[in-house]
Amino acid sequence: GLIALLAIVGFIMLFQFMKGKNLFSTGHIFYSVFENVDGLGASNPVSINGLKVGQVDKIIPITKPDGKINFIVKLTIDDEFSFSKKSTVEIFEAGLMSGKEVRINLAYGNPLAKDGDTLVGSNQASMMSALTNQVAPIKNQLESALKKIDSLTGNANKLLNEQNRREIGDLL
Repeated sequence: GLIALLAIVGFIMLFQFMKGKNLFSTGHIFYSVFENVDGLGASNPVSINGLKVGQVDKIIPITKPDGKINFIVKLTIDDEFSFSKKSTVEIFEAGLMSGKEVRINLAYGNPLAKDGDTLVGSNQASMMSALTNQVAPIKNQLESALKKIDSLTGNANKLLNEQNRREIGDLL
């Protein structure tokens, strides 16, 4: 019976570890509210100045009375880090092929953030969406130019029908 109990407890601990949770660490809990958490999931890393200091613990959807949905992101941060309550939390894409991560953009001064505080959240546009936003106006201008060239080519073909070509050839 004791071996079965130890096996069950070990399985639960292993399962929690595989989900990215550390049962033996104590950390501060912070919350942040976002309108969009596209690509973010539980156990994604949280960093301060590039150093991993915690992880996303849970994402909770909240529906407001007007029907708008916001997401509360619960962050677990290691005990040894303290920062101002004015610091902001940002969801960003670490690289072109990597997933989303969370970073704490430090603000200095008092008061210090305490366990359970809610920090201001924001999203950073991914590289692909920023590139798409920059390329879209060029694409629209190029489409317009191609339509004008197509129209000009069509008009030139009408102008240079078989009879007009023969007459131009006779002149030369």
